[in-house]
Amino acid sequence: MPLSTNRNIWQFPALTTILFTFFFAILFYFEDIFIVLIAGAILILITEKVIKAFNRCMNRFPNCNRR
Repeated sequence: MPLSTNRNIWQFPALTTILFTFFFAILFYFEDIFIVLIAGAILILITEKVIKAFNRCMNRFPNCNRR
């Protein structure tokens, strides 16, 4: 399928690219806050996976009175 030269088709990808570039430029400008946000998101994901694994392991013991 050949690429289109229609302006309306390319408007959305161009706008999305510009917005993402602007967003990441702002995040890297405030680098310290950006690193903290990324580290926090990674810690949240790790914690959720550990909790899921723990709950899966503890489901084998129905006599445990967990709250």
